[in-house]
Parts: sequence; C-alpha cells; structure tokens
Amino acid sequence: MLKKIGIGIDMVEIKRFIDKPYKNNVSFYKKNFHESEIKYCLDHKNSAQHFAAKFAIKESVIKSLNKQIRFLNILIDYSNSKPVVTLLDNSSYSFLVLQWYYQKKYNLLIYKSDIYYLKILN
Repeated sequence: MLKKIGIGIDMVEIKRFIDKPYKNNVSFYKKNFHESEIKYCLDHKNSAQHFAAKFAIKESVIKSLNKQIRFLNILIDYSNSKPVVTLLDNSSYSFLVLQWYYQKKYNLLIYKSDIYYLKILN
C-alpha cells in the first residue's frame, strides 16, 4: 500500500568539486560519501563530475523525504548504469531516479536529479 509520494530536485555545480579535490579535502569527502562511493568516483577520470552527481542525488533524496537525514545514511550505487538509492536507516522507502544528467548552461556544468519515492506500508 502506498502512503506518500515526494519529489526532490537538486542542482550542483561540478566546479565546486573541481575546486575541492579529494586529496586536499579527505575529511569533507568522508563526511559525505561512503568508501565505495569515493572509490567509484576516484576510479573515473572526471571524478568531480561523479562526486557532484552523487551529492545532487543525496540532496534530492533528503528533499523528497522532507526530513533531516545524514548524507552517510544514503548510499548511491549503480545498476545497469542507473543510480540506485539505498537508505541505511531501515526505512521502507523505494526510490526512483527519473532524471539524472548534466548540462552545460551559463558556462557552468550543473547536475540535476529528480527523485520520486514511495513509502511502502507493511
């Protein structure tokens, strides 16, 4: 049975992550991303773009729930090249990332992700 539907949208400037490289800001990244997320991003040449995407998705999740939740309670993984969101606080939420892309606009690279969730009642 469905109880509630929420929508969260967030845009992140990739430049914020370009200007905050991992090797100089390890504590920031460890406060916001899981080791598996950090490894995933650092394994890519354009790691700032991947960090920005994960950050935007996490912000979107928080906005869709309309409650405070720590970034480390949200895990972003991938299945068939699509983001999969898992809450680590034993919530019974199912998330669907409908749009996930980056665009160049006004000389800024911006990530946008729309998150829709359904709360499943037992």
